[in-house]
Amino acid sequence: MNLNSISHVIAGAVTFAPMAASAAVVYQEVGGVVAFEAEGYSSKSAPYVQDSNSFEWVLKNSADAGSIPDASGGSYMQVLPDVGVNHNNATTGNINYLYAGPSISYDFLISTEGQYTFFVRGAAGAGLANSEVINAKVFRIDEAGNVLEEIGAKEGAGVTTMSTTQTFQTDNWNVIFTPPTLENGEYYRLTIYMRHDGAAIDKIAGLINPVATIPSGEGPEVSPPVPEPTAAGLIGLAALGLARRRRA
Repeated sequence: MNLNSISHVIAGAVTFAPMAASAAVVYQEVGGVVAFEAEGYSSKSAPYVQDSNSFEWVLKNSADAGSIPDASGGSYMQVLPDVGVNHNNATTGNINYLYAGPSISYDFLISTEGQYTFFVRGAAGAGLANSEVINAKVFRIDEAGNVLEEIGAKEGAGVTTMSTTQTFQTDNWNVIFTPPTLENGEYYRLTIYMRHDGAAIDKIAGLINPVATIPSGEGPEVSPPVPEPTAAGLIGLAALGLARRRRA
């Protein structure tokens, strides 16, 4: 998924295809834990226009005036503007409002097979001074980031309450949901959708079941990215291909 173009061996000479632009970050699950800072997303949707508002996930800094304090790493993502819009369970026309709003996604690779419970460290926006909620889905994807299938969704009455406070406090970790078993060696995408505008997310953690300890404070360390191939590795691949051609 985050691999650049590899070298090609053509007519006995080693040539390299142009390097592709850096792909979206893909996180590596380690020891039954996969964790992301909200601002370290792999992708996010375009703004969603509803009535006279254009909703999107916006990067915010806790140090700025009017922002939510105490974010891990100092930054967080929030659905803005915060004007009191609630996407309830209703379907209007051809629009299912559970998943009609802006989304933000995190891609990851599983090496420890099992069922994972995903938690979010969240807070409420100032617009309603109330609890905010989100919806979520998990997809299985290929290495290029293409969606292969949806494997689980958090929806309906099971939407996740973010927080009833306007700060990222120690106890502001809430369960998103537990999708079906995530398989070893497979790539997945967790996508979070707006349910209420103003919803703010600071950090996300997936823990293999049974969960021994619910995250607290700033939660677990952010998972490492799946390594990019190094220049030396690419040259090695090219040299190996050339040697095989010569032996042939």
